Amino acid sequence: MDLAVLPQPRVEQTLAISPATVAFAELLCLALPELGETVEREVAQNPALERTTELTADALAIDLATPVADQPTDAARLIADARLALSEGDRPLAELVVASLDERGFLTGGVAELARTFKLDRPRLERVLAEVRAVGPPGVGACDLRECLLLQIDRIDSPHPLARKLIEDHLDELAAGRFSAIARALGVERRDVLAARDFVRARLRPAPDFCASARSPQQPIVDIVVDEQLHVSLTEPARFGVRVAPLYAELAERGLGADRRHARVQVDKARAFATRLEQRWETLRLVAQETVRRQSRFVRGDERAIRPLTRTTVARALGVHESTVSRATRDRHLRMPDGRVAAISSLFSAGDCGAREALRELLAGESARPHTDAELATALTARGYAVARRTIAKYRAELGVVRCALR
Repeated sequence: MDLAVLPQPRVEQTLAISPATVAFAELLCLALPELGETVEREVAQNPALERTTELTADALAIDLATPVADQPTDAARLIADARLALSEGDRPLAELVVASLDERGFLTGGVAELARTFKLDRPRLERVLAEVRAVGPPGVGACDLRECLLLQIDRIDSPHPLARKLIEDHLDELAAGRFSAIARALGVERRDVLAARDFVRARLRPAPDFCASARSPQQPIVDIVVDEQLHVSLTEPARFGVRVAPLYAELAERGLGADRRHARVQVDKARAFATRLEQRWETLRLVAQETVRRQSRFVRGDERAIRPLTRTTVARALGVHESTVSRATRDRHLRMPDGRVAAISSLFSAGDCGAREALRELLAGESARPHTDAELATALTARGYAVARRTIAKYRAELGVVRCALR
């Protein structure tokens, strides 16, 4: 009798991650600058996708109605001064201009790039930039070194008569020390060029007197705002809202032949991207709201009331994976009702600090007989800190309280 190997059916369960899930996870973990680049790229590549929002006061993280730091940065002061000189409609543009300055105070991309990136009226943006320069330190908002020096000369009552020509037409030669060549080109004596150079060295600076931009660590970009009722709102949707272009939606519905098929493909891509953006914002909002709710006393201003909190706890409460919470809280900052700005991650990591402080108090209050690690763990649990015995030993070592093994 011949023996034959026949295929046998078998049922297996496998976990498959859909491309849409991967795309959402990638979008969720993007920091704000990368998100802006992604949105701009999608809009540029897909004619069926368009921006829905103009720049408004709510579209920017900087809000000077409430202080963001005990000592405002140069950027905050500059925005405050510019707002006083601008109309209500132009004030958000001043915030955008200042937020676009680099750490030296330069607007390296210039007005043209800023207008193109945010789809703004260039002449209007130029007027706002002129006001920012007028109220800011000399040279602020310049595109390069030459413009920075010229802006500074404009603020000096009696500059050297050759200084402007040196900077406008001979800056490279001046830097190379070709003073005789400059003198010949200007039809002056070499000593006149040297005198003008000395004026530039003594009175002008290679960069504005600007120590911190709106993106400096002292004033991070705010992603989430918490109001007095502990409700959270996101700053991203007003910046990066998108929708399906009505013309393409109509073409996909009522068009003919190849045009209709092409429009449907583009509209489907546009809707998928818009949906992922909405999912990102809803996830950020839910994670932030749950975190704020659990740290409500700290958020309201009692910095000693920080509670032990893990991302796992928030994930379980929301019915999502811990990695989702990690992505949603990475590099995100929230502004609390009293104006404090903090990384959302600090509301999680601070729980360990609370446990350490509670342990420090217990150790300081010990009687002649030291507590065992098990007793300390029980006492911490009673205070709301569920800490294992091996963690107690680690904390004791960090606090410099090392004792013989006690069981």
